[in-house]
Amino acid sequence: MITSLYEAFTYIIVLFKLDKYKGCVNTGSFNSDGDILVGGSDDRRVILWDWQTGNVKLLFYSGHSNNVFEAKIMPYTDDCSIVTCAADADGQVRHAQILECGRVETKLLAKHQGRAHKLAVEPGILHIFYTCGEDEPVQHVSK
Repeated sequence: MITSLYEAFTYIIVLFKLDKYKGCVNTGSFNSDGDILVGGSDDRRVILWDWQTGNVKLLFYSGHSNNVFEAKIMPYTDDCSIVTCAADADGQVRHAQILECGRVETKLLAKHQGRAHKLAVEPGILHIFYTCGEDEPVQHVSK
């Protein structure tokens, strides 16, 4: 039985060899159904993986200028809304919208003074999440 995200990554990497990243993988989290794994890495890309097959569902550039530290799929969005934060000097927190045609549009949502490290999605609430960075305050963001 898999009991942690680390064990999940260890299991899926051994099982599927998720090798599309071109840098250190810094984040991984599941969608609310547990069938899509989203990851981000030092190559500034975000990859959505099909958990059942280990295949890439979608790969896109995050819009960040440095390493992606965190990526989360927002609940109640049909897995089409992803928020990210990164090692950008200006602490960018970005939103990626997956369009019906498969194209992805990214935009800036918030900034920290210094790098932005973590995101937390408020369970059961649409469009609300929290982010923290090197500037100390936790920001409450409503997309």
